[in-house]
Amino acid sequence: MLEHRKAANLGARSAANVESARHRLDEHVAPFTIEVAVGDELWLRGADLLTQHVEIDGVIVARGRLALPLVARATLRGQVRELDEPRRPLPAKLVVRSERSPDQELRCAVDGAFSLRPDFPPPWSVECESTGYCPSERTAVDDRLPLQLELARPIELCGRVVTADDRPIVGASIRCGRLGVLPVDEREVSRSDADGFFTAAEIPLAAVVLSVQCDGFAATRREVEPDELRAGTFLIRLDHESRFNGRVVDAETRPIAGAEVIVGSLTDHLVVGWVMSDERGNFALPWTADGRLYHVEVRAPGFAPLDAGPYRAPADSLLLPLERLADLAVRIVDPIGAPIAGARVIAIPLHAIREHESIDWNQSAPRATVTDASGQATCCDLAPIPHRVLIAAQGFDAAAFERRPGSAEGTGGLDTIVLRRATPRRVQLVDGNSLPIAGVIARPAVPAAHGRWLPHPLAAPAISDRDGMFRLEVPVDSDSSWICERGSDPPVRFELPPPTEDAVWRWPRVGSISVTLDDALARRATALHLLIDGADGAELALRFSSDAHIVIPQWPVGCVRLRLLDEWLSSTWHNYAAQERVVTVEAGTVVEVPFASASASRVEGRIGPSLRVASGNARVVARRVDSDARADWRCASVELDGRFVLLGMEPGSWEITAFATTANRLLLASKVARVVSGVEMPPMELDAGADISSIQLRDMASSAPVAAGTIELHCGDGPPFARIETSDAGLFECCGTPAPNGWWLQADADGHLRTRVDASVGIARGSGFVDLQRPCALRLTFARSDGATLSGTVRVHPSESAPFEVPIQPVVTLPALHPGPIDLEVDDGTQSQQWRGELVGGATTNHEFLLGDLANGARAALPPRSRFD
Repeated sequence: MLEHRKAANLGARSAANVESARHRLDEHVAPFTIEVAVGDELWLRGADLLTQHVEIDGVIVARGRLALPLVARATLRGQVRELDEPRRPLPAKLVVRSERSPDQELRCAVDGAFSLRPDFPPPWSVECESTGYCPSERTAVDDRLPLQLELARPIELCGRVVTADDRPIVGASIRCGRLGVLPVDEREVSRSDADGFFTAAEIPLAAVVLSVQCDGFAATRREVEPDELRAGTFLIRLDHESRFNGRVVDAETRPIAGAEVIVGSLTDHLVVGWVMSDERGNFALPWTADGRLYHVEVRAPGFAPLDAGPYRAPADSLLLPLERLADLAVRIVDPIGAPIAGARVIAIPLHAIREHESIDWNQSAPRATVTDASGQATCCDLAPIPHRVLIAAQGFDAAAFERRPGSAEGTGGLDTIVLRRATPRRVQLVDGNSLPIAGVIARPAVPAAHGRWLPHPLAAPAISDRDGMFRLEVPVDSDSSWICERGSDPPVRFELPPPTEDAVWRWPRVGSISVTLDDALARRATALHLLIDGADGAELALRFSSDAHIVIPQWPVGCVRLRLLDEWLSSTWHNYAAQERVVTVEAGTVVEVPFASASASRVEGRIGPSLRVASGNARVVARRVDSDARADWRCASVELDGRFVLLGMEPGSWEITAFATTANRLLLASKVARVVSGVEMPPMELDAGADISSIQLRDMASSAPVAAGTIELHCGDGPPFARIETSDAGLFECCGTPAPNGWWLQADADGHLRTRVDASVGIARGSGFVDLQRPCALRLTFARSDGATLSGTVRVHPSESAPFEVPIQPVVTLPALHPGPIDLEVDDGTQSQQWRGELVGGATTNHEFLLGDLANGARAALPPRSRFD
């Protein structure tokens, strides 16, 4: 049901008097036409659909088209049960809240198992209470897996807080929470008395975290197991504080007053407190102690936030310089230079390294600015780091480019951006059986860092109808990439060549991924993140439920990289320590991916100074070299002081490789380590050294340099580990030891084919060239002598890539092929034809096929050529 409310005096009229009209939508995806004005409201409701509210603005009216995705209500399934045996179901009261809009909630009583359909989408937070048990709360809940709410019985906790020399501490605050990435159900449970004793009666009999703070002492944190809770009185010792002194200044070392300084203990994984800088920019933070690592966050109006560390509580003042925020002004014009008014513009910061870039895009949530009549818009108060600038305007291709705020000051502070015109085009989406797929959302794809693609957040979505048809706005004379999202399935990216005839997208074949944790990791399941990256740039971020198991039932076939992240294993807050697996998903099969906790075998080390200059943009990976198993990978983030830890290393030979990227340079160091079970290995040092080679990208036909290309670092069949931009002259440098076997570089540039280069050739002394070929295109036209409907498939055998199939259409265009011989097998269900041709770089080869009964040899029945051009 679609309800339309008129704009006139909505705020001052009662609901009974509001002029409205209701439109029944009988089909799952149904186009409708109604007359609206700016300020009107649309409400989309349905028993099985999420309620949606849209306010009509000037942009929607100007476009004359509104795409409303019909989103089915997600079902939250799960069970409330005891934490310990026999784990019987429990009656409970649940409160489900939207994490996007906390005022939206669903309250209900359940009896053990439950199946709920909130009228708001995930992620949710869930509060649970049951008589005789400690309450519990879960955050970041979705509908992927059943939610297991395991309630613990309460136990009384007694303890004493004392100094290092056993003197009682009065007034210490004791907080308790279930173990998790941030302690679940955390709250203050008691304060110590005059003799240092404390009692708390409602402590859950489970793995918990106790944190203790008191003025004059360093805060501490302690993880406690159930057996320790049952044992009796706790003795908690606090060290006397050693104040953390510092000074906040600007780029010219002038003091900044009123800056907020937040300090967290990296040793104890605990926020210890915050203070404000005085008029001289000075601060002295209490609750810290000598010998522990701390991380500092500084926030001040008009300045970019600073995250710095690790630091030890210094004797001297620590200087913390902040950079001023900057503006980015742009002017948007069409191909003939006319200004484009009403274009929407946002800028998203691009950090040096992130484990999952889409999280940054979602968390940034910048407000879009709109160009004025002269086509100008300004994104204000941006951090002085590179930003991804995204633009969308009706009738033009959605654009994305990188800029640094203030970079255009030498040209009057204004960047002129030319948008390509777009034209409507129909594309059909089908499954493996050629049946249409309805209700899929498609958006233009934006190339992100590290080879990934993300949907353009400003572009209007297109939704496939009951026939699987999209109406897309595509660039007139160039390829485009699109990301399709289908419910909770991983997104799929499709390439679309320049407009000719209608195109068909075929949803890829899929398999399943099952991820399990061993017992030690299962106890920390809520502290873990699982990041999944496909070779085509698809990505997914998931949290584990308490049963420590994740199933992804619909992942496209191909190579997949899975990373297990645990915030508490890291001494930084943003680059988590990780374990990694690389697996291959095959159609109709389930890939089992087990993760084990840190075993007796582990490798610790430090990267050298040459790699640390990469501003934290460094990683370490280990590959098993005495095994053929594709999943024998481990990965670790590198701490700010260069340390790394590789976990869960089975006995055998491992190739340990560290790499980092700077402007136009790849740094790499590698060693082979022999891991022996139960034997502690000495720390490893990895440094790139001084050997440098210079590589230039060239056009194969003209030998001219290819400007502004990219280089990706790969190993085996996995997705890219790093991405390097070349200079305007097509140059990049490789620095370090020779690359180990299996590592390779992929060169890419606009208007050229991707080219693979063995990394052992690129990372060596001297200089060299990588020749890039221009792509070919093959245009096929089909007709039937009997006039019947076209059907069947074409199997394509390119010269330098795997065979693939495309459905027969009146016109089939195959772009971005390698020059050289190509074979085709055409099967229309009644007969087969074969054709062999030769493709020439930068050119389009045309060939015609006449299908059907050729007994009469009637090629004259082929319709005029102009029908296909």
